[in-house]
Amino acid sequence: MDAVALTLAGTPAWTYLGGDDQAKKPLEVIVRAFDREVDFAIGAGAEGPGQDASRIPPGEGRRLEGRHFYVRPTVAGAPCRISYRGV
Repeated sequence: MDAVALTLAGTPAWTYLGGDDQAKKPLEVIVRAFDREVDFAIGAGAEGPGQDASRIPPGEGRRLEGRHFYVRPTVAGAPCRISYRGV
């Protein structure tokens, strides 16, 4: 499974990474933050996250299981880079 690199805008708005309503079991996605702290969350659908977010410090990663996945910078500022895999 290949990792995808993504640059998030400098605003703390949720970015939808992807998901699958028809998956027989929850998907597993890993996000790694590079420049700044980001929030990583799951949701029941593509309309937005529905649970508390997991905070990822720069240089670290987190793994979540769910159906739909979202990420955002924790504060407004310069764009920041992440990588993710599993969607």
